[in-house]
Amino acid sequence: AVVYKSIMLSNKERTPQVIRNALLKFGIDDDPESYTLSHVLPDKEMILPMSANVYYAVNSEYDLNFVLRKKIQEKTEFLINDYILKMKYVLHN
Repeated sequence: AVVYKSIMLSNKERTPQVIRNALLKFGIDDDPESYTLSHVLPDKEMILPMSANVYYAVNSEYDLNFVLRKKIQEKTEFLINDYILKMKYVLHN
């Protein structure tokens, strides 16, 4: 089953913080470095680098749908549970 959640996204958050917020939203107590965050585009997924400022890294021409995946060490495959996120742009002062 695919689980959808919405989270707020400020213009100051880098990928690890966004992953941490998403994990909290899903009730998961785990290391953000153990996950990847991908922006779902019409014909592909763009994995966001851990150093990225997510607010500026995404392509806002498309829906802000993301997939949060647990990293698996074997053969650099990504699997287990996929968590689908819908993010909203919110500027925090």
